[in-house]
Amino acid sequence: MILAIFAHSADILLQKYVDIALQNNQALQAFQKKYEAAEKKVAGVGTVDYPKLDIGFYTGKEEIDMNGILGNVSVMQMFNWPGTQKAFQSEARAMAKMQTNVFKKTRDSLVAQVKIGWHNLCMINLKIKYMQENLGLMKQMETLAKTELATGKGFSELLMIQEEILEMNYEIEAMKQELASLNIAFNAMLSMPQSSEVMLADTIILQVFDFEKKSEPPMILMIGTESEIFKAQQEMNKVMGYPMFGLGVQYKKEMGKEMVMAMTSLTIPIWRAKTNAALVESQLQAEASQKMLMDAKNNLEAERAMAKSNLQNLNKKITLYKQQKELAESSRKIALQNFSAGKGMLSDVLQISKKLLDYKIMELETAAEYNKAVAKAEVLF
Repeated sequence: MILAIFAHSADILLQKYVDIALQNNQALQAFQKKYEAAEKKVAGVGTVDYPKLDIGFYTGKEEIDMNGILGNVSVMQMFNWPGTQKAFQSEARAMAKMQTNVFKKTRDSLVAQVKIGWHNLCMINLKIKYMQENLGLMKQMETLAKTELATGKGFSELLMIQEEILEMNYEIEAMKQELASLNIAFNAMLSMPQSSEVMLADTIILQVFDFEKKSEPPMILMIGTESEIFKAQQEMNKVMGYPMFGLGVQYKKEMGKEMVMAMTSLTIPIWRAKTNAALVESQLQAEASQKMLMDAKNNLEAERAMAKSNLQNLNKKITLYKQQKELAESSRKIALQNFSAGKGMLSDVLQISKKLLDYKIMELETAAEYNKAVAKAEVLF
């Protein structure tokens, strides 16, 4: 029940920072804007060009008298081949879909980074806590060694304890500095002030991960969408190779009369080298994307298998360190009893206490590594 309460509290804290990052992160906001821009582009592509207006007039009386023409005005509107707009919009939609997947990939990566960063902070903070607790025990042992020294015993043990205390003080200060720098980096990821306090969990509870939950990760969707883009471009290049036609009207003013003339225009795409090259290029690019998609899916399955195996191994390590920690705690209890009864040496207590601290830290580091591996696996599954 206590573990369930701790897990619930840790999950709430972690989700809080994930939400802050999703709301504040500038890179994520930039990709969101790019997606919105790509969506807005869909409606405008493939539409007809602006109409062309031509105005001509003579500026001198002699030219007017010679030609009998005051001036003329013509307007021409060119039209694409039917289906051109649809082809262009298909490509624009695929581009917008690509931006959606880029946004999702960036979002998933950000969530994983927040979870990894937060668990790193929790791990170092708890390591400091464990070492400070052990430091307190070392100081008690130092007092005992000094008492023995008054009776003419325990000088070498006192030196060993004092040496251990010096090393632990150094390691604690080094970890405090590392914790401060990681705190700054974590706040930067959340676009928060560097000095903002980060709330951390009092214990690391293993995250639950469902290996059966599988979906297409954004990276796979991006490669699939890239194939869609090239197919849309192939269709777009195809219709762009068809003729364009135009409708227009010309107004001409002559001496004493006015004339209006209807006009038509037609492009004749007889030079096909550029169009044919574009068609072949888009076809080859689409085929390449399909092969890359198949390769990416194969690699994804391999990465998923490795992630699953890694989590299983880390879980076994945690169980091992937990058992070793429990045995070391029992050994230390016996060593303390023996020392109190005058049957043991202080150096035995010191050695067992050091081993116990090592097991506690290894269990802590492995638990943090497990949760970080879960965060990475969530991107794959």
